[in-house]
Amino acid sequence: MEAKLSNIRLSTVVPGQMTVENTVHHLTNTDLAMKHHYIKAVYFFNNEFAELGLIISDLKTAMSHLLSRYFTVAGRIRRRPEDNRPFIKCNDGGVRVVEAESNTSIDEWVEMKHSDVSELAYRDHVLGPDLQFSPLLFLQFTKFKCGGFSVGLNWSHVIGDAFSTSTFVNMWAQIVNCKTLSHISISTKLQISERPSTFQNIDLVGNHWFNVNNTKMVTFSLHISSKNLDQITSKANAKPFQALCATIWKSLAKIRAQLEPKTVTICTYGSQKNEIKSQGNNQRVSKVVVDFTVSEASVIDLAELITVKQNNSDAMFYGETLTFVNLEEAKLYGFELKGHKPVLANYAMTGVGDEGVALVLQGPENYRGRLLTMTLPSDQPLERNSKSLEESIDNLGGSQRPKASKVPPISCRFEYFSAADKNAFVKEYATIRQRDDESVTKYLARFLRLAGFAGSSVGTSLEQAEKFKWTIHYRYRSILINEKFTDVAQAADAAKNIKMERQDFLASKSDGGKKRSRDGQQIQQMGQLNQQQGGNSGN
Repeated sequence: MEAKLSNIRLSTVVPGQMTVENTVHHLTNTDLAMKHHYIKAVYFFNNEFAELGLIISDLKTAMSHLLSRYFTVAGRIRRRPEDNRPFIKCNDGGVRVVEAESNTSIDEWVEMKHSDVSELAYRDHVLGPDLQFSPLLFLQFTKFKCGGFSVGLNWSHVIGDAFSTSTFVNMWAQIVNCKTLSHISISTKLQISERPSTFQNIDLVGNHWFNVNNTKMVTFSLHISSKNLDQITSKANAKPFQALCATIWKSLAKIRAQLEPKTVTICTYGSQKNEIKSQGNNQRVSKVVVDFTVSEASVIDLAELITVKQNNSDAMFYGETLTFVNLEEAKLYGFELKGHKPVLANYAMTGVGDEGVALVLQGPENYRGRLLTMTLPSDQPLERNSKSLEESIDNLGGSQRPKASKVPPISCRFEYFSAADKNAFVKEYATIRQRDDESVTKYLARFLRLAGFAGSSVGTSLEQAEKFKWTIHYRYRSILINEKFTDVAQAADAAKNIKMERQDFLASKSDGGKKRSRDGQQIQQMGQLNQQQGGNSGN
């Protein structure tokens, strides 16, 4: 089966309040240096999200309120007639919204796409060639067959960096959660500092802002567990970001052999990045240049060079040299909707140069560690590329080999737990039962969580569905016992339908035992019908 999207619909969301006429936002040289780059952000929510009562129109309404304050994001690019320099006209053009449905579960999508998030964040969006009509932001809502849901953003880097993206998303969540944003004030001209010596030679020509690569670029993610991260930092004698950069640099040098990268770019951020007033591109850029063989160097030496960052960069283009971006401090799991945080948040960068880029992000909150999302050049299939990098990282460090694993499915793979943990999970799964005070939704989440922890011992999806059917509360089990289900989600849906039918029946009893159908006609309830049939049988 191939992972596909269907039932795709497009719409536009504009600010809820009209922006003052002739409001403009002037782009700094740093902003314009980022014009070929786009940030893809995707937040995954499990099937509990469907129980929140939130619908896409609620998210759109909240976005409309947010755009009244983030009016720059709803604008369009224009050029000054005197020097052709681009700026943003805050004309309330709005952001484009894509709604789609997937033929897979979230776990299947992540596995099939090698954690590439681009298709869930409107892959094809770039600014131009009709620059003045191009939205600066695309949103994408995707529903999965497992009941899960994803929110994706395709964010034009020209309006802000990845920290600006995460801050924007977290403010959106605050509005959804009915929290006040009255304390937030965004001026027409945002306070963005521009270092005088940086980005002096900016290309202002052209209305189609995208990068053409000379080689195929592939995107994939690796998950480094907290245990393995401790081993890597210990081996490199450095903090996580520097240790991971050094490890990846050495690994890629081994893979590329004679073409090993001698120069890398390091992109970090200041400490005030979570303030809304800092919207824009405020990254600090430096380069590390070496004249020795990187593949033979120690990770300690490489990590030390990265920490010192001796050479300041006067230009920045992701992938012009191998680029490492530190997003450890970005609050990716601050996008909390009605008390539910995403089970996985992933960011990627597109429009990067041929040398590639590696983003170091927070790992999923339940697993800690780090998530590495990389876009790298490859003349090989993605599977071989990612596997080579995994093996190269695994082989560093001799007897203490940190294992880099692909991003875990949302239900969580067992491979991040010890043998003792697994045995405990297997035993708990063997005796699992739905509690009297536990809803079907909460039991489903607990069941899937244990099944994920227990690993392959839980059997196929059919076997898990059978297990779920026999362990659900007796009020459902007696009805479902003779039914066949292909997966657990299908069995859970059937139980929910039983619950709704019972609620309808109880509601009808309070109305004299009668219920009206949608066309207004009265219908007899099952209890009355059974009573009538019982009376007939006694005659």
